[in-house]
Amino acid sequence: MLPNSVLAFLGLAAHALILGSAGSFLGQSHCVYNSHQCGTIRFLGKFCSLENSPLPHGREPRLPTAVSDSSPPAAGAILFDIASIKVPGRRLSAWTDALNEHYYSLDVASTADTFDVGRMHITDVASLRVGALECDPMTVYRRPGHIADKGGEFYMIPFTTRSPLLLTQFGREGRFLPGDVGFVATHTPYIYNQPMRDRFTALRVPTCLVRDRVPYADDLTAKVFSGRGAMVAIFLSYTHSCLKYGPELTDEKPGVLRCLMDLFALAISASNSAVMSDETSVRVAHRHRAVRFIEANFASPDLHSGAIARALRLSPRYLQKIFADRGETLSRVIRARRIAEARRLLERNESRKPSVAQVAYAVGFDDVAHFSRTFREITGVTPSTYRGIVNAESSDPGTNTTILSD
Repeated sequence: MLPNSVLAFLGLAAHALILGSAGSFLGQSHCVYNSHQCGTIRFLGKFCSLENSPLPHGREPRLPTAVSDSSPPAAGAILFDIASIKVPGRRLSAWTDALNEHYYSLDVASTADTFDVGRMHITDVASLRVGALECDPMTVYRRPGHIADKGGEFYMIPFTTRSPLLLTQFGREGRFLPGDVGFVATHTPYIYNQPMRDRFTALRVPTCLVRDRVPYADDLTAKVFSGRGAMVAIFLSYTHSCLKYGPELTDEKPGVLRCLMDLFALAISASNSAVMSDETSVRVAHRHRAVRFIEANFASPDLHSGAIARALRLSPRYLQKIFADRGETLSRVIRARRIAEARRLLERNESRKPSVAQVAYAVGFDDVAHFSRTFREITGVTPSTYRGIVNAESSDPGTNTTILSD
């Protein structure tokens, strides 16, 4: 059953689709946004143009564009434009600084001979940050050293207009065509590769808003969700409406955000290959319950398949089969979650860093040697070496070291 907030919005979405037509919508946005995660952002600007809503059956889905193809934004519409940087050789670093300021810490490289185009609009809908951007080809690196910086944890959801997009995270690489949906997590390293100049929209969402709805969201990063899927198309249609009417929203923003997150959760769940297989909704629900239990208890050394089965009142064999049908095991899921948390603790940039033993005990291991072996199996390096790599990257952002992920 669809969440009530989604049902309430579908009538509005249908109305927007009936009224919607291609073209420009430039509305003034006076935003003062306060958040414990994002700080305070103040700006005066206008926002973006729209194209027709995506259609799931036989038609190419179309996405919100950051800047109209037919005409440039009106004066004052852009929060930042590298054209204001008079020295061409400094424009890429200025673009990197702008992304760091308005999104989170990262490095940017470009294959373009000269990086001449880079402009962005930014607006906020409650704790959701919406950016409409256009730039030359770029590759974005989110490195371990960046994760240690202060700031919240987010999922980043990009929508491209013309260019294919490559997202790499947790050892997965997804190739996204215009109209597809994908996302990456900022609490672990990733690579974003945009091979040509493009206009695109980037949503920055606090992780809690997604995990509350899809506890296993990290399993789905860098995976392709086709724009031909019905729920993906509905999510994109709603996103169009948020982009169009966002500057006019006031007290409605929290409700709009809830609707958007409900639709995103349905889009990535309904499009998940496991859900599209013969797996029943009951089995999917049991798996979600198990993942939530692991999330809440992974720091306990007593966490194992039998304990999870007892807590969920399921037989151990049945629970193991639910995971086995997806090519998983409970022990591997537990291990991956513990090592992900260990990496986060090792990456913390504090004067008094926890020892490897302290990290091992904090994430549920009762044997330090076993922890070190497991960590190396998953990442390819020992915990001490991993910490050294993080420290090196923090002091030298140009360092590019590949670390494996489970």
